[in-house]
Amino acid sequence: MAENRDNAGKRRALGVLGEDAATRYLEALGWSIWARNWRCPYGEIDIVAQDESVVVFVEVRARRDGNGGPDLALASIGPRKQEQLLRLAEYYASSELSPGVPVRLDVVGVAVAPDGRVRIEHVRDAVDW
Repeated sequence: MAENRDNAGKRRALGVLGEDAATRYLEALGWSIWARNWRCPYGEIDIVAQDESVVVFVEVRARRDGNGGPDLALASIGPRKQEQLLRLAEYYASSELSPGVPVRLDVVGVAVAPDGRVRIEHVRDAVDW
């Protein structure tokens, strides 16, 4: 049981590191970060941000480098996860945004090297509406 707790703690830490790196990356692009870890009955949106006039829902997928890097992280968004992301985005849009505000779903894959350096892959419009 202690090993499972250790692994869960390591995954959580990796997730936070990935979200922090993704947030810095998006801010460097000039985006405004509206929320992190926004929760609703359908789950959690990692990052809600604004890219010019578009509200962007960002799913962050972090992996240790050497385990496939950001490409593998991006490939981990299967049909079930895509459906959940759509549900989350629709819920947020209907409860938090005015009608007609343009929205988009992006995925940011983060590969973390053993020395802490990160590689980022950003896919815009990663999930079709």
